[in-house]
Amino acid sequence: MASVTSNRAVIRWLVDVDQLWPQTSSSATRPLTDHWAPNEAVQADLNRLSQDEKAKVLRFHFTSDAKMSLASCLLKRRAITQICEVPWHKANVALDSNKKPYFVLEGEATGKTIALNVSHHDGLVALAACPGSATKLGIDIVSMSGAKVATVARQGFESWVRMFDAVFSDRELNDIVNFVPPESCDPQAEIAAKLRHFNLHWAMKEAYVKMAGEGLSAPWLKDLEFLNVQTPRHANELNLESEYGEAICDVEIYLYSERVRDVKLEVQAFRDGFLAVAASDRSIDFLPYTFLSLEENSPT
Repeated sequence: MASVTSNRAVIRWLVDVDQLWPQTSSSATRPLTDHWAPNEAVQADLNRLSQDEKAKVLRFHFTSDAKMSLASCLLKRRAITQICEVPWHKANVALDSNKKPYFVLEGEATGKTIALNVSHHDGLVALAACPGSATKLGIDIVSMSGAKVATVARQGFESWVRMFDAVFSDRELNDIVNFVPPESCDPQAEIAAKLRHFNLHWAMKEAYVKMAGEGLSAPWLKDLEFLNVQTPRHANELNLESEYGEAICDVEIYLYSERVRDVKLEVQAFRDGFLAVAASDRSIDFLPYTFLSLEENSPT
């Protein structure tokens, strides 16, 4: 199995679980895990996990959630085996007190460590990882939902946004509420554009606090602000035949009103409506996102 990278660069992998593991023929609107798990291909991959990981996957009621959990477990093990050069069965993952994953090696030490973080949403799973434990990483992925646009439109965008006043500062809330899409559009499309801008703010908060090793309950959450936020355009908006659209890295970060300059944060638009945010607590190269097929030994 080839080594991922010989330097300290951050690998960023994506997996589309809709392309993996056959769905049950159940007539349920959301297929159930109990109907999906007995499949031979599913069982083969579940058996590559520890008993704790397997139980975690099977705790999910709906197949869509179980598939993302399974892909997440496989991605973490794959990153550990390639970066730390340990056998698959020794690539054990534990969670710290803030539910952040870390590598646990039972028995002899290899002297190699890894920083990693994962996120999943709407059928896609994302992983960021790099050699060593000194670097802190966070990643978050979000996507648009037509149903969510309709719900927000009915409620009123500003009223809906103000419900998140425990997460965003007054300055951020005003920025989100008053955001004007760069191109004129009909009311429904305008709500969609404003909601995508909100999603970006949310994903940046998530990626940052995950990098810091905390969650959205961090006491300083409202003191963390993102300014000069422009939503990157997707490939279809740029008339590109590509999975990937724009990437931006010029968002201004403030903590307790002081500019944060030692955190690297990058936003990537991809597919139709997805946004991924990666954050690191130091200047380090981010390798391009790569879609993986879990049946293969190397990125596709």
